[in-house]
Amino acid sequence: MSRDLKKELKETEQEVRIELKLKGTEIPEEDVSKELKETQQEVMMDLTIKTNDFLKKFREQKGKNVFGI
Repeated sequence: MSRDLKKELKETEQEVRIELKLKGTEIPEEDVSKELKETQQEVMMDLTIKTNDFLKKFREQKGKNVFGI
């Protein structure tokens, strides 16, 4: 993850915590960390699947004019 994304994620998490605290429905720190890790894992798995699909299609097209050049 790039630093900008990490910073933005941290800021968003802080904003959500403030909103929930104002509403009186605070989330324990552990739950947020666990959810964040699960979300990161899901994103990484999705990215891996898409990358593998792309590479598979790319290999099938090997030798052909893949990028229209």
